[in-house]
Amino acid sequence: STNLLEKGHTYVIQLMEGCAFARNTWMEFSPKSSIGRCDVFARVLCDGYSHYDMTPKGYHGPLWLEVTPLSFDVLVQEGLSLVQGRIKTEETHVLIDRELNDLQTDFGILCDREGKPLFKGDTNIHDGELYYSVDLDRDIVGFEAKVHANVVIDLRAGSQKDIPLHDPTDFWTPIRRPKNRRLVLVPGVFYLLATKERTRIPPTVCGQVTSFKITTGEIRPHYAGFFDPGFGGEGGTNGVLEVRARDVPFEISDGSPICSMRFEQMLEVPDKLYGVGIESNYPGSGPSLSKHFNDRYEAWAE
Repeated sequence: STNLLEKGHTYVIQLMEGCAFARNTWMEFSPKSSIGRCDVFARVLCDGYSHYDMTPKGYHGPLWLEVTPLSFDVLVQEGLSLVQGRIKTEETHVLIDRELNDLQTDFGILCDREGKPLFKGDTNIHDGELYYSVDLDRDIVGFEAKVHANVVIDLRAGSQKDIPLHDPTDFWTPIRRPKNRRLVLVPGVFYLLATKERTRIPPTVCGQVTSFKITTGEIRPHYAGFFDPGFGGEGGTNGVLEVRARDVPFEISDGSPICSMRFEQMLEVPDKLYGVGIESNYPGSGPSLSKHFNDRYEAWAE
């Protein structure tokens, strides 16, 4: 059976999975990319712990999903996955600036529009984080959610073949290149924007978009944050930003820093990389709407 989750309402739902970790092991969570791109705010809770999206070390118990659709009503079904988790141990190593610079030189995490790795001097690495800039110099720079459209996103679309994909024009208004390469973000409005850089993740590390920093500006630049080893393939993929202004209008300009990512060393290279030998939702090089929509790459390329 399916259930309708109404926009503006918050639901707490027990997940089908629980945890039974050793005392030096814990888990961190993030919404799946497709969920964040639909403006569905999803966070994980566990019993007796005051933090969102992580368990304490050695946690034994159930997991709960706090989910709030913000722009559209959504349809869900038992067994549908809205979040994902990564298991961490005391051996988990976050890369420092020197290691990130070496990785950029040797592998090329950040690429330009043509998929060519950027030189180290063209990247912004600081305090163990790699910074990305917003792209407001393309024909379609992003999309604004039609919050009054009275439509429903079936979150099974794109995963179940018998569920039709949605027409993007019913849900999204394209934002064309602003003349002055500047865009004012209005509070209460949800935007999809893209990074100017493409990303390619080496097999030896995984990435995670870092928490919002007040010094960046009065915006929230992302919901979903996990980037898996192998993401981006050979030429890299533009990141899609799930953006909301906070209490006041906020102006951004082309090339402004918009988010950052930190990287962790994998304990071992995975047997299967993102997009290699397994089905991946975002194999293209350009930005994409969520997997629930028709022509999700083409919508950015008009």
